[in-house]
Amino acid sequence: MEDRSSAMTADGVAYLGVFDGHGGTDASIFLQRHLLPTIQAHLQPGCDVHDALTSAFAATNAAFRATGSIQGSTATTVILKAHRLIAANVGDSPAFVVKKSGEVYSVIQEHKIEGEEAARIASQGVPIYRSPTGPAYMGTPDGTRWLNMSRAFGDFVYPAISCEPHVCSLDVSDGKYLVIGSDGLTEKWPVAEAAQYVSQLAAAGWALPAICRCLVERALARGSTDNISCMVVDLEAYMAMHDAETNSGAEGGDAGMAEGEQDAVEAAATPEGGVAGPAATPEVGLGLEGTEAALCEAEAQPQLPAAGVTVDKEAAADSPVPSRPQHGDGSPEQSSSGAEVEAGPSGGQGPNSEAQAPVCEAAPAEALSEGSGAAAKQPTDEVLTSMEELPSA
Repeated sequence: MEDRSSAMTADGVAYLGVFDGHGGTDASIFLQRHLLPTIQAHLQPGCDVHDALTSAFAATNAAFRATGSIQGSTATTVILKAHRLIAANVGDSPAFVVKKSGEVYSVIQEHKIEGEEAARIASQGVPIYRSPTGPAYMGTPDGTRWLNMSRAFGDFVYPAISCEPHVCSLDVSDGKYLVIGSDGLTEKWPVAEAAQYVSQLAAAGWALPAICRCLVERALARGSTDNISCMVVDLEAYMAMHDAETNSGAEGGDAGMAEGEQDAVEAAATPEGGVAGPAATPEVGLGLEGTEAALCEAEAQPQLPAAGVTVDKEAAADSPVPSRPQHGDGSPEQSSSGAEVEAGPSGGQGPNSEAQAPVCEAAPAEALSEGSGAAAKQPTDEVLTSMEELPSA
């Protein structure tokens, strides 16, 4: 099980990430421990956001190289501050926003070996194998190893590999849900259909942990052959929490970073490599760590309105998916970690009830509700050039 995730909050800012390792777990575990706090450390007042994120990715990659491992991993990271989302990614782990209008925005770029990426790789004299029916691969100089993505952490045996992230920003004032996952989540169905399924589940009153489980189960039913990780954030609830804290007098920094946060950043960063250690702020464990169970128990998070779930493809092949817990009296259910899992609006027949589950078959593209479209849109907002442009926490 090579998927890993992490989430942390600091001074009103949420940081989330999903890391899909390949060749082993070295890279994904390293990113789980270090990438988000390193991003926080690089987002100093007045910085250029794109440059800061690029530097954070590069510093983390350099520190991972020093471990001697040649394994690799994707990374999809999201920063939420007030009503603004900033995403940075390498690889192909999806992240998308479902808006109240039904519109769906993909906030990542899949780094496949095609177009400009293929040209960049070819210009370095790196061999490219083009499958007639599948993706293109780039090889090592001796042709003994092949990789089907152009950007990732690690993978140092590939001379053309890059860890420079795609960065975008999006106003999520009218956002409903943020979904981040590994590529197994959307391997067999379009992002727009997955987004519509989220909306169907939410409209039926299902809680976040159940929505995560349903997305993973739906991806498996569609024929996904990969490990699957998924986290869902209730953007409306997150923004309501933020606004309530702001209105009650919660202090934010003049330039998007409070004085106390600056002190924490200075304490966390290591001057040698510019890579922060494990997050000093409490991490929000989203239940995505690899386990021997076929499907981890999804968990609601008190620090952030989010939940996550993961499935090990090998364990899932041998084990039935656990049945969803039932609510007999409408009271909050306690997960295995002690976090409360919200009960549905109708008590025992709420979001964890099989009887209330929407039909799992996603609608065909032509049947999608108006606004969702057959494909996810890309953000048109220009990337913010300074953290000072973000609203105060």
